Amino acid sequence: MMIAYDKQPHIRQRLLQAYHKDKLAHAYLFYGKSGVGKLEVAKWFAKLLFCKQVGETGACVTCSVCKRIDLGDFPDVDIIQPDGASIKVEQVRQLKESTHYSSLENKRKVYILNHVDTMSISAANSLLKFLEEPEQDIYFLLLTEHKDKVLQTIQSRCQLIPFVSISSTIIEKDLIDRSVPSHLAKWISLLTQDSQQALEWAESDTFFEFHQAMLHWAKLLYENDVTSFVYVQTTLAPFIQDKALAFVGLDIVSLYMRDVMLSAFDVSNVHFKHKSMGHQEGFSTKDMFLFIAKAKERLYANVSAQVCYETLSIDIVRL
Repeated sequence: MMIAYDKQPHIRQRLLQAYHKDKLAHAYLFYGKSGVGKLEVAKWFAKLLFCKQVGETGACVTCSVCKRIDLGDFPDVDIIQPDGASIKVEQVRQLKESTHYSSLENKRKVYILNHVDTMSISAANSLLKFLEEPEQDIYFLLLTEHKDKVLQTIQSRCQLIPFVSISSTIIEKDLIDRSVPSHLAKWISLLTQDSQQALEWAESDTFFEFHQAMLHWAKLLYENDVTSFVYVQTTLAPFIQDKALAFVGLDIVSLYMRDVMLSAFDVSNVHFKHKSMGHQEGFSTKDMFLFIAKAKERLYANVSAQVCYETLSIDIVRL
C-alpha cells in the first residue's frame, strides 16, 4: 500500500497545520473514491496525535507507537468496519461505552469508522447524538466512498475533506518502486485510479495472464482475424466470468486501439509500441471505439460477458 501522504499531500499539510495551531476538529468526514488513501491518512492522523516524535512533517512513522497503529495494535485507536453489510447500532453503542473508560496510554482517543455510508439508520442516529456533544480529546474520522449516502445531519457535524483521485503517474511510480515491471506498471496505472486495486493486480498471476490474453485478442481484432471469435471461447471466457475484469478487458482493447490510431499519424504520446502497429488497410478505429462502447452498454445491461465479447469480435471482423 502506498504511503498515504504521497497520495494526498495537500490534505496532510492541511491537517498538520491545524495540529500545530491546535485547531483540529473533533470530527472529520473523508470522502472520495476507493484507493485514494482515506484509511491511510486516517491512520497518519492518529499517529500525529500519539507519536512522541512529531516533527515539521508529522509523525516519525518509525517508532513503536506509529508501528502499532499501522498494525491495529494500539488501544486508543479504534477502527470500526462494517459488520457484514453495514455498521450496526450495537457497534456504535460499544464505541460510546468505550469512551467512558480512561485512555489506556494517553489522554486522547481516535475512532475511525470505515464505510460510514453503510450505517443503519439507528446506528447513524446513535452516532449523531454523540457528535452533537463532542467530548474533549476524542476524535472521529468518518470514511466513505459515497458522501451522498451519509446523513446530512452527520455531515453538518463534521469537517468535510474531499480526497482527489490518484494520478496514473503516482500509481505507476509506486508500482515500479515495488519492482513491478515498468511495462505492466504502465498498463495498470492507466486501467485504475485505485492504488490498492493496482497493487493487487500487480501481484496477481491471474491478472498478468488475463492482461497478456487481452493484448493478444486486441491484436487479432486489429488484424480482422476471424479466430478472434474462437479465442473468446477458448481463452478469455474463464477470465471474463468476473464482470469487473470484463470491463477492464474492454479498457485494455481501447488503450491498444488508441495507440494504434495515434501511431498511424506519428503522434508522439503513444503509451505503448506494439508489434502489429502501423496502418491497417480498411481498418476504422472510430468504428472500433463505437463497438467497444456498445459492448460496455451490453455489459451494463447484464448481457453475458462472453456474448458481449463474441459480438464485438463479429462486429470487428465485418469491418
